[in-house]
Amino acid sequence: MRIWPALFVPQLTFLTLLTVNYGLEPWACEYQIRWPLHLSAGIALALVAAAGALAWRDWHGVGLMKPDDSADAATRVRFLSVLGLMLSILGVLGVLALWSTILILPPCVRAV
Repeated sequence: MRIWPALFVPQLTFLTLLTVNYGLEPWACEYQIRWPLHLSAGIALALVAAAGALAWRDWHGVGLMKPDDSADAATRVRFLSVLGLMLSILGVLGVLALWSTILILPPCVRAV
């Protein structure tokens, strides 16, 4: 049961960050304040990294071997842990990509 957060938290966190920053953008543009955007990205990065740490802990708990095709419980935990770790890495990359746009672009950039 401990592995499920590592499978779902990275994607949900990325989507939540996208939604929160989309909602904060007009306010940040009006007041020229960017720290709430950075704060939300930092919290999202911490949540995704924590999910990756959970996956790493579970993988380390059953042994750091690669998952194979046997049908025992340890192999299932290894597979789900490696999957959670990969999803967390993908989530970290997504959060960093969104954060880089906050760092590079000013909040009032509009598409023409």
